[in-house]
Amino acid sequence: MRTLIFHDGALGDALLSLPSITEIGRHAAPLDAVCRDDVGRLLRASGTVQGSFSSDSGAFSSWYAGSPDNAARELLHRYNRVFVFTREAGSGLVQNIARIVPYTRAIITVPRAGDRTHVAQFRLRQVPHALRDAVPVRLAIPPDLRRQASEILSRAGHDGQGCPIVLHPGSGGKRKCWPLERYFTLAEQLAARPGPIILFLSGPAEEGEVQERIGKFVKGRKGMGHVAGRDLLVVAGLLAECGLYIGNDSGISHLAAATGAPMIAFFGPTDPALWAPQGERVRVIAAETLEDISVDAVLAAAEAAVLSAPS
Repeated sequence: MRTLIFHDGALGDALLSLPSITEIGRHAAPLDAVCRDDVGRLLRASGTVQGSFSSDSGAFSSWYAGSPDNAARELLHRYNRVFVFTREAGSGLVQNIARIVPYTRAIITVPRAGDRTHVAQFRLRQVPHALRDAVPVRLAIPPDLRRQASEILSRAGHDGQGCPIVLHPGSGGKRKCWPLERYFTLAEQLAARPGPIILFLSGPAEEGEVQERIGKFVKGRKGMGHVAGRDLLVVAGLLAECGLYIGNDSGISHLAAATGAPMIAFFGPTDPALWAPQGERVRVIAAETLEDISVDAVLAAAEAAVLSAPS
């Protein structure tokens, strides 16, 4: 039964739907997805979906309009079932797809106010015949991506001893970011102890000034490195190779959890009960404001996470 997923959410939102997508895939061969380009490449590389189409393309604009164009109809006629991840079951998008593919189901992405169900579980419960304990789900990271990650780590100064500690100070919103200076203090204290390299990770979400400050901070410091602007698939490989990840409420933190990395995520303005990354080794440090989270508290959590990680 050929099935299509429509999910135009950003990386973090898409990964919160990973259990649902995986469950849909258990009853569908092949499974394709319309999603953001980087998300699609990640889902294909991990074997979660067979094929993907970029929702960033203007080719899907008619799906939201009064009537899908001929190209949209031709594409939809390939599928027996479509699952649309959306905030509104009665949206024009859902209705337009359902006119062409009768078996169209909306997966509502956000619980109603007052519902304390985690978003990943809330979505999963809407999938027909889903296993209710199917959260969390781990992404399979192909060997070639792990090899690329090892090469990057070597160039960043990793000597192969132990697994690097990855710090990701960025996020899509400044309100979600633990102060950068505290990341620097944390890195200094971690580097002062015997152990693997401390690797800062930054990407397109970080302003140029932030990347520049990180670059200046790590320059000349033994046991520290900085990887900036890498493709998402390479980042997934790096996270799969790390011994500990520490970061904000961001898509990359959700990716770290999905790779199975031991990790610590900071939460302030958003509720971790609903939005925390899903993983077997996820620790959340939450406070009313992120400035309330001390470096000492993070160090204690880091020690606990490393000690509890399987050898």
